[in-house]
Amino acid sequence: MNIGEIIQNIATGGAAILGVIYILGGLIVNLNLTRRGIVEYQVLKIKYLAVGMIFMFQFFGVVLFTLIPIMIFLGFLYSRDAAQLISKFASILSILAALTLLLVWSRYPPNTRSVVGRWRFWFAVSVVALLHPLFVLVHQLITPNTDLTWMAASLLAALIGTLSILAMVYHYSSFYYGRPSFSGALDPIGIGIPTRVNLLCDKSLSPALREMGLTIQKNIVQDVYLIDETNDQYIISEEQVPSGTGHNRSYKISKNLVKVILHTPDHMRKLKDNVGVKN
Repeated sequence: MNIGEIIQNIATGGAAILGVIYILGGLIVNLNLTRRGIVEYQVLKIKYLAVGMIFMFQFFGVVLFTLIPIMIFLGFLYSRDAAQLISKFASILSILAALTLLLVWSRYPPNTRSVVGRWRFWFAVSVVALLHPLFVLVHQLITPNTDLTWMAASLLAALIGTLSILAMVYHYSSFYYGRPSFSGALDPIGIGIPTRVNLLCDKSLSPALREMGLTIQKNIVQDVYLIDETNDQYIISEEQVPSGTGHNRSYKISKNLVKVILHTPDHMRKLKDNVGVKN
């Protein structure tokens, strides 16, 4: 293989990785928006790359943490019978962990103060969810085995791995992306914490906005949160994080009708005390 082919392969692999990161970022952003009743897919949006990269950094942290007990076993305690037993036991744990992430996502509102909405819960359960897929992958790389038992385990690992990654993305999109930290940690790029803003809108828009329930004085929409934006619209909401009350309201306002935006981001270091809990 010459240098040109190596460079071409690296470029192709890099493009594929960026594509996966972009798709994951877009999925996270739009899953978060669907919690507000909004679907806003855009083909080209650099934000998706930032969001996807932050998720991938944390995903690789989960992978590395999961590999520790796997490598200890395969390096020092390995036996064929024990490996098969661990594979079967790990498959049950991984399925239960993935289903737990999905169950929490479906039952809890994004602003829950329960421990299941914390980052450490996502990390710990994600480690368990990837235990079987990574165990089988590393085992087959170190000690390849083509008998029926391990081929079936490999197929099951692929299915569980897909389910686990989807569960991780869904849970992450609801309880980590777009939500301030309880600890008051800084907002890293790609976490998408909504910013509190005041909007000076065209005066022709004021009566309609007031009728739709927004607080507006002298053509200024006050104390709302800038959730996201498209090429033509700002997406705003009265709640920084959706609650489970069923009364969340989000608005799309044309950028042409907004004259000035006042950002007041100092509030976003922690989740506000008046957020709700599980329904």
